Amino acid sequence: MRLVFEVSEAAGADPVSTVRKVFDGVGGVIGRGSGCDWVIHDPSRLLSSHHGLVGYREGRYFLTDISSNGIGMAGSCERLHKGQARLIEDGDVFELGALSIRARLMESSPPLREQTIITGVPIPDDAFLALDPLRALDLEHQRHSTSDELAALNAGVGEPGEWADRHAADREHVAMPCRFEPIKELPVADSVATAPPPDDVFWTEFAAALGLDLGRLDHVARKALAIKVARLCRLEVERLQHSRAFEEQVRLISTLHSDYPG
Repeated sequence: MRLVFEVSEAAGADPVSTVRKVFDGVGGVIGRGSGCDWVIHDPSRLLSSHHGLVGYREGRYFLTDISSNGIGMAGSCERLHKGQARLIEDGDVFELGALSIRARLMESSPPLREQTIITGVPIPDDAFLALDPLRALDLEHQRHSTSDELAALNAGVGEPGEWADRHAADREHVAMPCRFEPIKELPVADSVATAPPPDDVFWTEFAAALGLDLGRLDHVARKALAIKVARLCRLEVERLQHSRAFEEQVRLISTLHSDYPG
């Protein structure tokens, strides 16, 4: 199943923005940030750097609001709850800032190698005569000039006619033998359990520090969450610095009043 997002309304948006995005069995981040999977330029800056998160699970797509201005549903007062995934249905129109984005769900075409090949049907000798008139004249001449004895020699020997007709097309597509490559034996791993990848250790400790369960989020969603947490941490540090500076000024003023009363 493929998800196709199309911008149906782009008031004030940059015309060079990509107005169509296809998600084929994967998710991604939507926003005006350069690191997003779908980058939408928005001079009005109503669109956040990381505005929406598209998730894919069990053949279905979900949209999560990770923005500061929110995501609404066109034609209604409904708005997505921030941080909660909403199932995307065919025909849904989402409002992201000044943009109206329509969602379309389409079936993915099967790979070429998975398409069924019909065999067992004989291909007529004259199937492609119309492509070569000279070849058609030669075959017509051979039909009239070939005797019954020559026709008997051309017939298959010791092969039943019914079986030959049924497997004529199969014989045209016989698989050629390939060279056998010996199987290389892999070294036996030590019995000591290997340590988990560094990324898994980081995300486990990160989830424990936040007190949240990140098991249901994919890698892109975790990265977006980490960026949000880092931004909030920076804002909190700046607030503490301003608060400390204010306390120093108050303490200095109190000291001056105590030294010079009246």
